[in-house]
Amino acid sequence: MLEKFDVKMAFPSLYAPKNSELALVDVPAMRYLSISGEGSPQSPN
Repeated sequence: MLEKFDVKMAFPSLYAPKNSELALVDVPAMRYLSISGEGSPQSPN
């Protein structure tokens, strides 16, 4: 089984920026999965 990967722990500067000033950040390339749909997951249809 694959290990769980915590993005917030791996890239804390992207998820917990300092509120004192604006800053540009370089976001590294990452793979992600997106699923589109409609309706409630609990509904029978």
